[in-house]
Amino acid sequence: DATTAATTLGLAASRCNHLDDCKPVNNGKQILATSSYHWCVLLDVETQQILFHTTSSSNAHSAEILPDDRIVVACSEGTGSTNNVLQLYNIASPNVIVDQVPLTSAHGVVWNEANQRLYAIGEQSLQVYGLKNWDTATPSLELEKTIQTPQNGLHDMTLVNSNTLCIAGKRAYLYDIGADRFTEMTLFSSSTSIKSLNYN
Repeated sequence: DATTAATTLGLAASRCNHLDDCKPVNNGKQILATSSYHWCVLLDVETQQILFHTTSSSNAHSAEILPDDRIVVACSEGTGSTNNVLQLYNIASPNVIVDQVPLTSAHGVVWNEANQRLYAIGEQSLQVYGLKNWDTATPSLELEKTIQTPQNGLHDMTLVNSNTLCIAGKRAYLYDIGADRFTEMTLFSSSTSIKSLNYN
């Protein structure tokens, strides 16, 4: 029940009753949950203890664990300075934005351990980031590549394996990282507003 996080977040329960995304992390022991009511939490499944939280993530639509106990949050559309961005946090420092990079209509983030790259989707682009100055007190996300996707209206992205991403929104696609190629999942060719999709 997300409203139980209200006290920790310092928000009214009515601002905690709307979830946009949840993602199991750390071998399913924890859950990253985001809300378009501008917050993100890292929750321990067994104890239900909140291990990290922020209320600075405007229109948060997705989050991901990064190496060295850091979290990235995708903040989607809006008119504020913390909209249309990816935000970087240290788990030990709730609400402190370490770095912020622009991404219009940011909706999904996935860390690929195999190639040490962060993938993010927004509007009609797939962006690839490296981790810069990661062993310092001022780490940042460095944009390395922008790839135009076959459709706009992107909503969700998941890691299928170390070389494949599943991207969904208006239709759905598998993206081959090595070949830099999208393959449509034809089962969803008539779908125009997929909110979440996982490929096993």
